[in-house]
Amino acid sequence: MTGGLDARLAAFTRHRYGVFTRTVARRVGFTEKQIKHRLAIGVWRAMPGEALMLAGCPLSFEARLVAATMAVPGAVGSFESAGRVLRMPVVDPHEPVITVLRGSNHRLAGIRVRESADLLARDVVRRWGIDVTSRERTMCDLGRVLSSTDLRTVYNDQFHRELVTLEGVYGVFYRYARGRPGRRHGPART
Repeated sequence: MTGGLDARLAAFTRHRYGVFTRTVARRVGFTEKQIKHRLAIGVWRAMPGEALMLAGCPLSFEARLVAATMAVPGAVGSFESAGRVLRMPVVDPHEPVITVLRGSNHRLAGIRVRESADLLARDVVRRWGIDVTSRERTMCDLGRVLSSTDLRTVYNDQFHRELVTLEGVYGVFYRYARGRPGRRHGPART
């Protein structure tokens, strides 16, 4: 009876590390009673917010990040999390980091939530099924949290592999840093 629903849900989660939301489950056709039953018998497991996960899928960093972005509408992986997804060197977050719109007031256990008033659609890319900040935006964000040595390593790597341009990084930096105290100089030079 629900085999077709399970197959549709599995297809949805295939590129999302087994993660989905209650809303998605209902959209696929599961009733609230079926959702509660699957959670109770361990076929699905609860994640932050309204996110759920198929049992048997590994609880990887990427799955936790997808769940975090699904828990808050409009959230994206950012800072160290985006750096990890974008395969930047020396970036190894211990917990998922997401950015949400300022004033959202979201707190999620085991997830670092940052707020931004200036995250634009052009600052977001999808990699490996995860919405994260663009390379340029991530490099600017990392300037707030990495040591100067680690930041230099990231910048050198991204420019050396020609994954970003100086104009692109400066464009995001000046748009992003405008009016913020302590931002007198441009991005780290390579």
